[in-house]
Amino acid sequence: MDTNIKPPKWAEQFFLWYCSDDLAEEICGDLHERFYRHVDAYGAPKARRKFVLNVLKFISRHTLKSRGKAEFNPLPMFKNYFKIVFRNTMKSPSYTIINVFGLALGLLCFMLISAYINDELSYDKFHSKAERICRVPFTWLFGDTKSPTSAATANVAGLMKQHLPEVEEAVRFKRGGNTIVKVDSDVFEEGNMLYADSTLWHLFDFPLIVGNSENALTAPNSLLLTERIAEKYYGPDWGASSLVGNTVTINNSNEFQIAGVISNPPANSQIQFDLLASFSSLPEATHNGHFDNSSYPTYVLLHEGSNWEAVRDKISIMMEDNFGKDFPVALDLEPFLSVYLSSVYRPVVGPGGDIKYLYIFGAIALLIIAIACINYMNLVTARSTERAKEIGLRKVLGAKRWQVFWQFIGESMIITTVALIVAIAASQLLLGSFNSLSGKELTLDNFTTSGFVLGYLSITFLVGFLSGGYPALAISSFTPSHVLKGQFKSSKQGSLLRKGLIVLQFTASIILLISTLVIYEQLNYVKSKNLGFEKENLLILPLDNEMKKNLGYLKNELKSVAGVTAVSAINEPPNRINFGTTYHVLGKEEAERQLISSTKADPDMIETVGLEIIDGRNFRDIPEDDTQYEFLMNEEAIEFFGWESQEALGKKLGLWGGGDTGTVVGVIKNFHSSSLHNEIEPVVIFSNHGTWFLRRLLVRVDGNNLPQTMASIEDFWNKEVSHRPFDFEFLDELFDRQYRTESKLSELFTVFATLAVVIGCLGLFGLASYTAIQRQKEIGVRKVLGASIFGIVKLLSGHFSVLVGISFIIAAPVAYILMRQWLGEFAYKTEISPGIVIAAGMIALIIAWLTVSAQSIKAAAANPAETLKNNE
Repeated sequence: MDTNIKPPKWAEQFFLWYCSDDLAEEICGDLHERFYRHVDAYGAPKARRKFVLNVLKFISRHTLKSRGKAEFNPLPMFKNYFKIVFRNTMKSPSYTIINVFGLALGLLCFMLISAYINDELSYDKFHSKAERICRVPFTWLFGDTKSPTSAATANVAGLMKQHLPEVEEAVRFKRGGNTIVKVDSDVFEEGNMLYADSTLWHLFDFPLIVGNSENALTAPNSLLLTERIAEKYYGPDWGASSLVGNTVTINNSNEFQIAGVISNPPANSQIQFDLLASFSSLPEATHNGHFDNSSYPTYVLLHEGSNWEAVRDKISIMMEDNFGKDFPVALDLEPFLSVYLSSVYRPVVGPGGDIKYLYIFGAIALLIIAIACINYMNLVTARSTERAKEIGLRKVLGAKRWQVFWQFIGESMIITTVALIVAIAASQLLLGSFNSLSGKELTLDNFTTSGFVLGYLSITFLVGFLSGGYPALAISSFTPSHVLKGQFKSSKQGSLLRKGLIVLQFTASIILLISTLVIYEQLNYVKSKNLGFEKENLLILPLDNEMKKNLGYLKNELKSVAGVTAVSAINEPPNRINFGTTYHVLGKEEAERQLISSTKADPDMIETVGLEIIDGRNFRDIPEDDTQYEFLMNEEAIEFFGWESQEALGKKLGLWGGGDTGTVVGVIKNFHSSSLHNEIEPVVIFSNHGTWFLRRLLVRVDGNNLPQTMASIEDFWNKEVSHRPFDFEFLDELFDRQYRTESKLSELFTVFATLAVVIGCLGLFGLASYTAIQRQKEIGVRKVLGASIFGIVKLLSGHFSVLVGISFIIAAPVAYILMRQWLGEFAYKTEISPGIVIAAGMIALIIAWLTVSAQSIKAAAANPAETLKNNE
């Protein structure tokens, strides 16, 4: 037989292409054997022809390879993966628990944060015309001052409709403030009453349950109750009887007729109310031609196809054409759907959010899910040598690399799916706590929308793929001989990767820790800063027209209550002076008027609040027939006018832009009249005859026996102010609410930073445990040679501490930069001291060291005789 003669190569390749791998080797051998017999019998040319014929004869359904997707059955493959996962779980349950628990925590955080972000992004989208609605912000411009506000004057809606053809309809709102509602013999106090034009339903989708939207808010003194208020006033069976036509008394003076019941505004609506009254009930509804008071949030509906930016550009032209170039008013326009998260104007009719916090929470969610993925990758790659024989045998028996790869991906998907189930269950158990923490009202419905389900299924698949991707690629890439020799464990590449992933984990954790400590420090700074007045033990009570009739008597009687040290009537609390009016120095041009924050008070305010007069005197009780004002100015206001403190005394000022005048009688030390986000502003406190513009009572208590004092004040209230419920708040509580967003941020950061550290430590615990097991024999030898437990613990824990140290070096400057940007929102802020940064690093280091040491001590305390015997 001449072995130099070969069968046709193309025919042989064709045979290998169509023939099943299980039969190819045996049949190919038979074909070659027969070919060489034919060469001896018939010669090479005829033998080649017969070889081709024999290749064709073997084509049958029994010899063909399985091809095409229709013939692929994944069930046996997944069944095999489940078996492998189950066996590995039974073999090493602690590692499986760490993997599942770590991934579940990561997915839980991601789900809760995603639900929070999704709820924030959903605000006001339930209105069918939301994309065509715009809000009309308003800015006063006087001299060197300006005052932007989200509320316009009452005439702006009419101007927009009259002069801008793109405006289809407009609606005005006005806050009702604290409102006394008398229903039969019951008296209620409501803080969320809203007046609205009858055009409300042309813009917004607030469905009426009872009543007709065509006329519900048309007539003066018409009132709509929300469902919750209807139940509050008339009980849970309020729907059994018709409420339409019933009357209630508002503020002990005006009779309002119930025109219907409206659905409770959704939680994701920035327009919130409990009672909705007709705008035509207000006196200002009949004189809409004046720019007098910017207290009316105004919304417009644009015609289909109108561009809001083009309309905004036309507003300034409209104002100039109608009122002149130097008119002290500027109007703006902003899309309704961007108001909640992105408006630069403070909210008036409902809550306001902040888009930057969504970016922050989104970044935290990604950081935590990344930490969880890193845990899984580290543990799987570190323990890959335990499965070396399994992988090696699979490859020796013919498994392809892609099969090994998808095996590991499949296992990762199963683990991640189990983690998802755990996370879903945990999210529902913890939903109430998360709502309390975040201030949300999330329900199961928030987690079952099609978009949300698709989202967390997608993230689960992505997490599973990313977590298992690198281990699958790394392990499937080795040749059987390398894998069976366990060379992955000793490879420099695998070791460096694991160390890099640990550094990345703890870098993220330390950034969150530093951020948490800085936010906490800033809140402490805000709460402890000297505000220029005493905010503790200062009670705020409402003051209405009925009470003003006997204001002097009420104040004197309150002062006589045990524990009460001072009482004052004011317009606004000293930390929230939002009202502003114009002042000009008499003798100068009227055009030089300046807009300055102002409040009205009686002379007892200085003592009650704890303000300090540094020059001049307090203002006096002005007789009823005296039309002159007296002014107290803070230092910032004196400086604004360019005066020295003594020079200011006796200065005559005109205010309101009319003929009213007054005299500066005293200078008070600067105090914070608004949030510490803002610089101290010029403030004028004025007093004149009468009780108009006084809306609150301030009551200073000594705080020695506060429960008894409060009980005595309540008894007095129920006796002397029986027409309204006893409703109060403390100034320090009002002050704390100014920083509610920062407080929530601090709480959320604390929780998420803790979870990030816990997840990181779970992985560290697993790696430390595995390292201790791998080095059992070395530890035994060292103990036999005299090594102490402390020395062995130090040996096993040292390199983990170094990795945390590297993480700290990376995280510290990153966190510093991020927190400096956040602190930039405060005019008055703490400094990021080295102590805060070092404290965060020490916390991470101590937690990591304790986590690793727990396993190291266990390994070091083991009996070396047993260890060496078991490792022989």
